[in-house]
Amino acid sequence: MNVGEKISLFFAITGLAFIISAVGVAWHYQQTLDSSHHSRGIIVGVEERVHSRNQGTTTSGFYPIIAFRADNRTWIFESPVSSDSYRRATGKTLNIYWPPGQPDKAAVNDNTTRFSLPIFLAVMGSGFLLPGAFLLIFDRLRQHKRRQRRYSGRRRKSSL
Repeated sequence: MNVGEKISLFFAITGLAFIISAVGVAWHYQQTLDSSHHSRGIIVGVEERVHSRNQGTTTSGFYPIIAFRADNRTWIFESPVSSDSYRRATGKTLNIYWPPGQPDKAAVNDNTTRFSLPIFLAVMGSGFLLPGAFLLIFDRLRQHKRRQRRYSGRRRKSSL
């Protein structure tokens, strides 16, 4: 196995590992949702946090404060996920889920949170797998043509 094949194989295997990880993470998220309790929560407030950036610029993050009912009690939590769309979202309802018996570990059930990591892993995997597979196939075809040339050259010499 030459160096080119080793590099191609490394890229292909790395890409495949990323894609398998993406499937595993998506499956885990789905299993977590299936085994969780669900409810509707209402945004009762929004906390704005200002984050400093390089060269003196700042950005704001808007974190919703959500109330929901579980176990005959009202629970309130702040989502760790910020979005500009939460800026004026007080009163909006959201889907909430939490592990059985642990409403203090509630989270917002939204597609952005649920699919961002699996999509990122799948894109990274494709970025490795496709070039690796292409280079591996290209290298194999090139080797096959070399063998054909060698074989056809031997036949001509032996037939003389």
